[in-house]
Amino acid sequence: MYTRRLGFLILLGLGLFACGDEDFTGLPDAPAFDDDTDDDGIANTVDNCETTANADQANADGDAEGDACDADDDNDTIPDGSDNCPLVANVDQANSDGDGDGDACDGDADGDTVADGSDNCPSVANADQLDTDGDLTGDACDDDDDNDTLLDGADNCRLVANLDQANNDADAEGDSCDADDDNDTVLDSADNCVFTANVDQLNSDTDANGNACDTDDDDDTLLDVDDNCPTDANVDQEDNDADTEGDICDTDDDNDTVLDAADNCVFTANVDQLNSDTDADGNACDDDDDNDTVVDVDDNCVLVANSNQSNLDNDLEGDACDTDDDGDTILDTADNCPQTSNSDQGDEDGDGAGDVCDLFDDTISEVVDGLGLVAAGAAWSGREDLTEKLEAKITITGIPAGATVRKAFLYWTTIGVEFPTVTFDGNQVTGTLIGTADDTCWQIGSNFMYRADVTAFAQINATYTLTNILSTTDRSPDGQGSSLIITFVDPNDTRANFVKLSDGAIGFVGTTGVTSITTSINGFTLAAKPDKVRVVNVVADGQDFPETLTIQNATFGGGDPFSGADGALWDTGSTT
Repeated sequence: MYTRRLGFLILLGLGLFACGDEDFTGLPDAPAFDDDTDDDGIANTVDNCETTANADQANADGDAEGDACDADDDNDTIPDGSDNCPLVANVDQANSDGDGDGDACDGDADGDTVADGSDNCPSVANADQLDTDGDLTGDACDDDDDNDTLLDGADNCRLVANLDQANNDADAEGDSCDADDDNDTVLDSADNCVFTANVDQLNSDTDANGNACDTDDDDDTLLDVDDNCPTDANVDQEDNDADTEGDICDTDDDNDTVLDAADNCVFTANVDQLNSDTDADGNACDDDDDNDTVVDVDDNCVLVANSNQSNLDNDLEGDACDTDDDGDTILDTADNCPQTSNSDQGDEDGDGAGDVCDLFDDTISEVVDGLGLVAAGAAWSGREDLTEKLEAKITITGIPAGATVRKAFLYWTTIGVEFPTVTFDGNQVTGTLIGTADDTCWQIGSNFMYRADVTAFAQINATYTLTNILSTTDRSPDGQGSSLIITFVDPNDTRANFVKLSDGAIGFVGTTGVTSITTSINGFTLAAKPDKVRVVNVVADGQDFPETLTIQNATFGGGDPFSGADGALWDTGSTT
């Protein structure tokens, strides 16, 4: 800064006059004085720019020089030509928005279109004016946006106050602002365990908490740490095999290595899975192993069905499982009378059945290619339906075309009197008495069984008429019925077939205690196991009583195999 000073040099002229110098004329005239050099109407003596017109005398920095002639109008040491605010001192030349005006003189220093006077961050552009904590300093320039005393640079939730800085999954975001606090890819808003990773979201009890964070996953009031089935409700905590898993969630409740789904005794160890009666329960847990309705503790054959509990020798084993049913020291497999004690094994007729039990004699016993048998019967009894029978008809079917009759036998039975002669299809035939049996509860007298060979009169598939038969309507001597049995040879059957016809008489009366008979078949050899076995029974007095027919431990005929199927009191039954 400098001050101009106007100096005047006053020359004092000392005039020397000489007398008689007539040529002296005196001093010359002084030039005229200008007091407004720049001609701006301001006298130089008060003009802050004498040589630069500035009638307004503007002087931003208030020094001696007006702005028009001052090279640094704001007196900030920055020449006006370089100063981004020539009229406002700003030695730092700050210019936030990089435009031509420095912040000191720019009405929108950050160029965000919000005037500095209204801008909560005048030096930082933030047109949205976001101010999370409402402290009048916008987030863009606020070093603690959530006002939780933690500077943003160190705050794991800059926009959510969280002084504790809790961060469950240890990622960059605190729990207060993390959308997935356990980092399991399931957002907290949908996560049933917000702070425990469980991408599967498994929730056994379907409450608000998934298994991963639920202390009682099955909601049975027992905490998981004490629950032997944490995900299956079982307040009783039953544990059959005393392992660490309760029965309800244990796949092997008896710990026998057989999974419950396949185990026939879920709660009783039985790795062998033995199941004699093939029902749902294995022997180890079945109280009736042979399913014969007699519980094992009372059953004399636990593993062999024998509901009648027959025990001929009264030992601890029933006949069905006893290897010596009659207790005569000879095993059943070698005993010719397995149910009748006979240690001497006497067999006078050599038929394989011991003398003491041989009830029937063989009429036929042969193996012939294509051999077959058919049988049918008819009732005679008049006392049952109070109608005297004058004749009876027997129809034979089932003999193949082209077959020839081999043998035909007619059987009949009377009660009360012997009656050996009948008329068969117009031919008088006399039978052989093959056996008698006691009265079958009618109080009439003994039963007499006859057999006659009628091969000479037999035909292929025919109906035969019986006349001259005994039939009465009161409880007096009466006929029972008759059966015709025919064997034949079928030339189209190439099999070697065996037929054995044994006959005699035996009475099954409730008071006699007789429950079974044994017939042995011996004297032939088959090349292979038979493909079919058929048993024919001729039964008189076949009344409707609950009974079973058992052959080789197999039961046939349902509840009453001898119900009188051929008419009152007579049955010609066949079991295959």
